[in-house]
Amino acid sequence: MILYLLEQGSKVIKERQRFIIQYPGTSRKNKEVRIKEIEEIYLFGRISLSPPVIQTCLKQNIPVHFLTFSGTYLGKLQSPSGKNVELRMAQFQTYFNPERKLALGKSFITGKIKNQIHFLTELRRRYSEPRVEAGIFSLKRALKEVEEAKDVECLMGIEGQASRAYFDALAFIFKKLGWILPGRTKRPPQDPVNALLSLGYTLLFAKIYAFVESASLDPYLGFLHTPDYGKPSLVLDLMEEWRPVIVDTVVIRCLAWKTITLQDFT
Repeated sequence: MILYLLEQGSKVIKERQRFIIQYPGTSRKNKEVRIKEIEEIYLFGRISLSPPVIQTCLKQNIPVHFLTFSGTYLGKLQSPSGKNVELRMAQFQTYFNPERKLALGKSFITGKIKNQIHFLTELRRRYSEPRVEAGIFSLKRALKEVEEAKDVECLMGIEGQASRAYFDALAFIFKKLGWILPGRTKRPPQDPVNALLSLGYTLLFAKIYAFVESASLDPYLGFLHTPDYGKPSLVLDLMEEWRPVIVDTVVIRCLAWKTITLQDFT
């Protein structure tokens, strides 16, 4: 079970083998969750944890992710993991090997574009939207360009063009569902669809970050995204392939099934 807590001012305390979620100042009843059922906890905004809860999460290796109320990722609480220093040394050696670095970069972008093509193809069939075909054609052309790329900078240029073609095609599907996607915007997203996409990518980021650390890899040394101070480049690299198949599919589904409506946004 993944626990998402959004009620501002709520508190989490521990009683025996359960976490109790309290809602001070409201008429809401407390909720109980068995500790052994919890895999991760996501806290959005002003939510507090008692010291016994924090200690239990560290002992039980339950990652706790902290986000702002609007969904900006701040960081996480997790017990130390990833002690394989030899693997990190190999990661650094690979970074300084141009051929291996380029090969990894190509694999990330190839996986992403193939998943985008598959997703758009399914959407075209499901919603009978022929205008998506132009985006699929552009993505297939980008795949060939990836194979011929000579360096990482060229790869990033191809990825940028492919992403624009992908979101232009995706906009037709959102329009059929009654939503507008006026291009991809972020930090901050400028409309409900972009807000959903950004939130989904943030949660995906948190999950992959935890995987990278548990695998003893350095999250800040990537092969595609340029390393920079405080920039988890490897996490961003690994996210690329999974954006369409994990996040974009869920956003489409939530809007198509009307699980989320305009009334859910402020």
